[in-house]
Amino acid sequence: MSIVFIGGTHRSGTTLMRSILCGAPGSHPAIPEDRYLRFLAMAYEDSLRWWDRHGRHQFHDTEDLARFSENQIRQYLDHLLERWPGSHHVIIKQPELTFHFPTLARLLNDARFVVLARDPRDIAVSLLAIGRKLDKAGMGNAYPRDMELLGKRIEQSYAILFRAKRQIWNGRLAWIQYERLVRDPVGVAQQVAGFTGLDLSGYDPEGAWPGWDDGRVEANKLGGNYVSDLWGKAVTDERIGGWRKVLTEDEAETVLKMCPNITRMFGYGKENDGS
Repeated sequence: MSIVFIGGTHRSGTTLMRSILCGAPGSHPAIPEDRYLRFLAMAYEDSLRWWDRHGRHQFHDTEDLARFSENQIRQYLDHLLERWPGSHHVIIKQPELTFHFPTLARLLNDARFVVLARDPRDIAVSLLAIGRKLDKAGMGNAYPRDMELLGKRIEQSYAILFRAKRQIWNGRLAWIQYERLVRDPVGVAQQVAGFTGLDLSGYDPEGAWPGWDDGRVEANKLGGNYVSDLWGKAVTDERIGGWRKVLTEDEAETVLKMCPNITRMFGYGKENDGS
């Protein structure tokens, strides 16, 4: 069984990456985001955080807690594969799960982690669009036009990855830049195939997304108000640099200022759009 976790922040390309990986032979279809696993990881973290007061009364020691938590997670992953007969690769994607990648890396020494990064300015523009959808649906605007707030949320999505010690990953963390992904999807797919061990030789960026609205999983349940009109279609780079039409110079600068790690890592702000 191969275990691949896809992370990043909302609107960074995680859904597209999931569609690519779910096209590998032996993978399940592109199912909705996984919430259950996140709570399993949180249970371990919480028990460890409150070890002196609570955890030590339920487990012999912290190693016992880790073994128990690992077994729980592996049992869940096995159950997930049983849900989709013929599948032997687990592809799990949920942006919020990124906060728990270091924990999952400690507990699952055979898991791989693929993290998507994108120009924070384009992410902000996409989040603004989602905010309008949510507001129209009567759910409240979770993404107001506040660049400090949006930039901080984007930065926080990745912060724990930069704080974690490199030894935790042991070569099992791969960063994928959105701009490269949509400009050279086949090349990036080959890179990810080498990293994950999945067979992506049949990937076609012009074709329909694997498992997308094919009767196994309804497309409208895969994203709700977060659905993009590009989902399920041929890969395109048309959204790169879209921030120029929406944000003021001050707004764009503020977003980058609030996202120093990603900005430095990929050189955003040098007006090369990640190229």
